[in-house]
Amino acid sequence: RHVQLALLVLQRRLASSLRAIRCSLEHRRDRLKEIHALGQEALKAEEEEDLDWEDLADMAEVERWRVEDEALARHTMARDLPELGKEIGELEHLIRLAEIAEASGEERKLKELRDVMEAEGLFHSDEKLLIFTEAKDTLDYLLENLQRWGFQPVHIDGTMNMDARIQAERDRISLKEGEL
Repeated sequence: RHVQLALLVLQRRLASSLRAIRCSLEHRRDRLKEIHALGQEALKAEEEEDLDWEDLADMAEVERWRVEDEALARHTMARDLPELGKEIGELEHLIRLAEIAEASGEERKLKELRDVMEAEGLFHSDEKLLIFTEAKDTLDYLLENLQRWGFQPVHIDGTMNMDARIQAERDRISLKEGEL
């Protein structure tokens, strides 16, 4: 069940952004390398725990991220170290493909966002824009690009405590004309 969850998470992150899938694949590769280095006993210790799929949908964002990251990082179908090594090799290949895709230019969804923002005149306006995204890596990717485009974005995410969220809201309110 955890491997199924890991596959679903990877699918959602691929749909989110190349950055999100690359980071997820790197994290999984690194954790599986740790397990591989510890040997067969460590691989056996990665037994599945009970996972209640219904609880996952009701979890707080930060808790859901933790469960998803744990599923991505810990669980594998590999029965022995050679199979685990093969999975790590496949992850290396997928990471290289993601890096090539990232380097090939702006992602289509990012280009579409920029085109909509330009069409709506947001680059020369005091209008605010609210963007929602599921993956934290995609949020970081969007923040970097918005800053590159000359905006000063403010964000709120599930890893922030209440004080940080309140401060982000105050920052949002105090933005000057022409900033996002």
